[in-house]
Amino acid sequence: KNIPLKDDIEKVLSYTGWTNIKLVNSGIVKQNPKIKLDLNSIAKGYGVDQVFNWIKTQGYENVFVEIGGEVRCNGRNHRNKLWSIGVENPIDDFKETHPFAGIIYSDGDAVATSGNYRNFVNLNGEILGHTINPLTGFPIKSKVLSVTVLSKTCMVADAWATALMVLDYETGSKLVNDNTEIEAIWILKKDDGTRRVTCSDDAKLEDSLYEIIR
Repeated sequence: KNIPLKDDIEKVLSYTGWTNIKLVNSGIVKQNPKIKLDLNSIAKGYGVDQVFNWIKTQGYENVFVEIGGEVRCNGRNHRNKLWSIGVENPIDDFKETHPFAGIIYSDGDAVATSGNYRNFVNLNGEILGHTINPLTGFPIKSKVLSVTVLSKTCMVADAWATALMVLDYETGSKLVNDNTEIEAIWILKKDDGTRRVTCSDDAKLEDSLYEIIR
C-alpha cells in the first residue's frame, strides 16, 4: 500500500472538517453526503463514564473502570491507597524494556492517553502513525510520542488526548494551560533520540522513567 495521491487527498479535504456540519434542531446536517462522522476519539471515554456512573448509582464509592486504556476512578483501592494508573512507555521499534514511563496516583480523576506507537504502518522503512493532520490529510510527524490527559470525565480526557496528539507540544501546552478542566502529560522525543516528560501545572507523574521538565 502507498500513500494516496495528493490530488485525491485534497478532494477529500474539500468536504471534511467541522465547518462542513451544522447542528440544527438537536440534529446534524451534513453539507456533503460523503461526510462521515467518526466518534472513535470519544467512544471509549464515553463508555467508561457510562459504566462508572452506573456503578456509582449502585452505592459503590471505591470504583475503578478501564476500557482499552481509558480510566476513571474514585476513592481507594483494596489496600486503602490511591489508585495507581500506569502511563505506558511508547514502543520504539519494540526495543523498550520498561512497560511504564511513570505512574499517576489518583482518587477521583479520569485519565486517557493517545499515541502513535500502537497503530502504525511501515512504508518503505518510514514509520507512519494512525493520527492524521486534518489540515493536510497526511500522517502527523511530531516529536510528541504520547499525550496523557486528566479530567473529571473520561470522555473529555479522551477527546483532548486525541486533539493534543495532532498538535505540536508548544501549541498544545498553551491550550492546556488556558483550560482549567484538564491537565496533561507529554512524552517527547528529542532530536538526539532521547526522551523527556513535560507536565502542565498541576499534573503529577511519579516514578518517571525520563527527566521531567516543566
